[in-house]
Amino acid sequence: MALLRNIGVVLFIIWGCFSFSPVANSNHQTVYPGVFVNGIPLGGKNINAVYRILEEENKKVGLCKIFLHLPDSDTVKEVSFTAMGIGVDKRKIWQEVFAQGRSGSWLEKFKVRWCLKRKGVNLPLYLILDQVVAANILEEVGQPWCVEAKDAQFKITSRDQVLILPEEVGEKVAVKAALLSLQQKLLMNSGDNFHLYLSLEKITPNKVRQDLEGYGISGQLSKFSTQFNSAKVKRTNNIRLAVQELDLFLLPPGEIFSFNEVVGPRTRERGYDEADIIQNYNVVSGLGGGVCQVSSTLYNAVLLADLEVVERYPHSKVINYVQPGLDATVVYGSRDFKFRNNSKKYLLIKALVYQGTVICKIFGQSEKKRKVVIKTFLERLIQPTTIYQEDSLVPEGKYILEREGIPGRVIRVERYVYEQGGKLIKKEVLSKDFYPPVDKIIRSSTEPQSLSVSGIL
Repeated sequence: MALLRNIGVVLFIIWGCFSFSPVANSNHQTVYPGVFVNGIPLGGKNINAVYRILEEENKKVGLCKIFLHLPDSDTVKEVSFTAMGIGVDKRKIWQEVFAQGRSGSWLEKFKVRWCLKRKGVNLPLYLILDQVVAANILEEVGQPWCVEAKDAQFKITSRDQVLILPEEVGEKVAVKAALLSLQQKLLMNSGDNFHLYLSLEKITPNKVRQDLEGYGISGQLSKFSTQFNSAKVKRTNNIRLAVQELDLFLLPPGEIFSFNEVVGPRTRERGYDEADIIQNYNVVSGLGGGVCQVSSTLYNAVLLADLEVVERYPHSKVINYVQPGLDATVVYGSRDFKFRNNSKKYLLIKALVYQGTVICKIFGQSEKKRKVVIKTFLERLIQPTTIYQEDSLVPEGKYILEREGIPGRVIRVERYVYEQGGKLIKKEVLSKDFYPPVDKIIRSSTEPQSLSVSGIL
């Protein structure tokens, strides 16, 4: 009898361990009997059935309210769980309920399954929080209490004095702290209304007065200006847009300044208009016309500040706002103007437009300022040729001057740097630019030899 009794016990144990073995297909794997979530029986149900039940619970939970107590202690805003990004964590619940009785040794599994059949287990209704959605809601309701921080910044006076405006500490709703409190409350909540108290936190500026004081910017190193016709509205607009990007730009020691990177693309979306540009030796209409006057003005200020020029291109023809050899053309994506801050302190660019004048100033460690002289030399003058074009509409013996010829030039630019006592410490050739001649064009119906000056129309 004892032997039969022992055999029976063994058979019962084997039956207990394998009678609830899951089927290979996950859609047919079911939760063991005796498993509940928030009082809802899920025993014998597969993943699809469990998800359908939890989706109904999710709809109920979504209607629950969070009462947000705003920093003034008087204002309370109601936000639903759904709007706050709170929902039932279906995935976690399925993993928890399905794991009941399926982990540990065969004996441990047997004990758990036995307990499930006799007593059952009730798991909580786990909730999940979408932190991005919640953070957006918290920032939105806290917007009236938001005060932006302001960095300390330089100000250049009308007398070119360098001032530092102090930083201003900002304030906003403490979103991270509110999210942490929200998560803690959700751990103990299965779908009930609750209150959340919001507080304020300080916003520290990125740059404070001490930072700027350490930049070593004490005075003006150089200044250069060029004139333009402010009646040309579109060109003036382009000049102003470029100048705005340059104004109060800070360049750390050793860093390279790129005009195209700082000013950005000259597009209609960014407000630029079409105005005169030089292309293939001719003046044509192009987007961003006038920006080259800004880059040329800055180039001359850079030369006078004794800074290292890294990249620069002349125009294809002589322009009227700077001397030949002192221009710097820029084309976004292909031709840039770059220079390096070869000083030991920060540089500050001050750029402005005033009554038809573009002004660029460079500020830095003025105690180290040196006298800089820029000289241009005409190395070669190249006379243009005359091109005759036959035109039957021109009366015989007469001609039309289609285009005046312009001599070409080879210009050498040199820089002389003097100590404060007047001693020459550096002389260098900066560039040697070639401006090709522009050919003279004459239209006539006769041979060139028969033309006379008196025959011009």
